[in-house]
Amino acid sequence: MRIYSASSWKNEQAVKILAETLRKAGHEVYCFAEQGYGQHIFRWDNLPNYEGLDGITCLQTEDSRKAFNSDKWSLDWANCCVLFLPCGRDAHLEAGYIKGLGGKLFILGEFPKGEFSNMYHLADGLFYLTSEGVRQLLDALRGLDEKPSL
Repeated sequence: MRIYSASSWKNEQAVKILAETLRKAGHEVYCFAEQGYGQHIFRWDNLPNYEGLDGITCLQTEDSRKAFNSDKWSLDWANCCVLFLPCGRDAHLEAGYIKGLGGKLFILGEFPKGEFSNMYHLADGLFYLTSEGVRQLLDALRGLDEKPSL
């Protein structure tokens, strides 16, 4: 599988560990928090005067465009998304994009009361963030066929 790891910078270390775990299981993984694979690492708070900029102005920066192009290429490359909770708008849009293209979507997280979406029914699997949940995720990924070219 070609997996797009979608999450939040708050989970940086955990998503790097998850990416390595998925690779050891034989999958190719795009992880937003890692250098390499041609991606452009981007954080909003690295923009000059970030605190004083509105959202549209931030999105018009070259840095934002480069990061989007890198992520978009990786989204189109992937045939599966692992959404690692908790995360925000970007990760949820990325997960929905891959699912909308016909890819597989798996969600890994804590699922606390009141912090979930009914739209998680779209996922091909939901797993608790435990060692057993990670094992179940790996089992679900094992043997999935590559998606046909779109």
